[in-house]
Order: sequence, then structure tokens, then C-alpha cells
Amino acid sequence: MMFGNLLRCLLVIGVLLIGVHHFEDGASWLRRPETVVATTAGRAASAGPASDDFGGGRTLRIRADRSGHFLLDADVDGTTVRFLVDTGASDVVLTPEDGERLGLRLRDRDFTLNYRTAGGVVRAAPIELRAIRIGTLTVRDVPAAINSQSIGVSLLGISFLKRLDGYAVERDSLVLRW
Repeated sequence: MMFGNLLRCLLVIGVLLIGVHHFEDGASWLRRPETVVATTAGRAASAGPASDDFGGGRTLRIRADRSGHFLLDADVDGTTVRFLVDTGASDVVLTPEDGERLGLRLRDRDFTLNYRTAGGVVRAAPIELRAIRIGTLTVRDVPAAINSQSIGVSLLGISFLKRLDGYAVERDSLVLRW
């Protein structure tokens, strides 16, 4: 008899634990979207127009590509540059090719920064971009760097993102708020 009561108590506790677990999963729609901090890489994504759906502030939604990564074209000091949004990058980092397209001619002595990356230490030259414009969003006087080695695509890092009111990954979109 005592064994039967113990078994019933364990069964009730187990059912309650399972119910609480499923309630927390099912209630995820009640929570605000989380900001996802992750390095992204991949192919092109499309950017939609700015909208006023966040308390009157301006927003820009950028849809992820098939790999789940966020790429966008931005006007940098009058030149179109393809960027990978990379929350793991401290700065905006331009490829040497994009630096040349912007008219920046650097010498070896200009590469005074050292970035620690997954591939090792990489040298870069510090610069400041007058303006980065994505649709109706413009951020002025952005600290940046030009990588000494080709990295395939320029990185839109934290030195740009921290100037916004916020950014978040919501389902398959990156939302920029300013």
C-alpha cells in the first residue's frame, strides 16, 4: 500500500513537471523577441522599406538568406558596399577591395590594428567613414577598419550597430531600430 502511494506521488510529480515544461514552450509567444548575438555569414538577403511598427521609432527589416545570414547593400560615402551583418565583429571592417573602391590607398605602415579572429591575428588600418546609409537609415562618422587581407565581404559590426536604438533577430529577419 505504501509503495502504491509512493508510485502515485511520483507519477503526479512527473505529470506536473511535463506540464510545466510544455506550458513554458507553449507560452513563448508571450515573450518579447530575444536579441540574438551571433556571427553571421552567407549570401544576399533583401531589405524591406523602413516602417513605424515599434512605438513610433523607425525600423528596417532585413530578411535572412537561405542559410539564415544577413547581407545588405549600403551606401558608404557615395559607393555601394555589400555588407555581412556580423555582431561578432567589433568594428565595421572593409575588404581591401572595398577600401580601394572608396578611393582609400593605404601603405603597409597604415595597418596598425591587430584583430584576433578564428583564422588567427589579422592586421587592419583604422579609418572613419563619413556616412553609412541603408535605405532611410544613416549613421555618420563611423569608426571602421580596412583589412589587410581579403575576407570576401565587408563586415557591418558593432561600431555601426551600437549607434542604433537596437537590433534584434526576429524569426527570419534582422530588425534595425533607430
